[in-house]
Amino acid sequence: MAAMMAIHDLNLAAQFSDRLILLENGKIYEAGTPAEVITVENIRRICGMDVDIINTSRHLHIIPVVPVNNGPGIAGEQVKS
Repeated sequence: MAAMMAIHDLNLAAQFSDRLILLENGKIYEAGTPAEVITVENIRRICGMDVDIINTSRHLHIIPVVPVNNGPGIAGEQVKS
């Protein structure tokens, strides 16, 4: 059985997905398992956030730390400092 969903909550995506596709400006930026796709570097670039990622035996836990100054925000918005 397969299902496709669009979700912006990275914790839910990591918990309930076997494979993820991370988009940037409507194009595939990264695809793979949650551990391959949800990385500090990828989230910083795409979401404009620094995060801590904890990998447990069950799934990843993504914890936002701080917005990156002048980086892209959600939907490409500029993050204000």
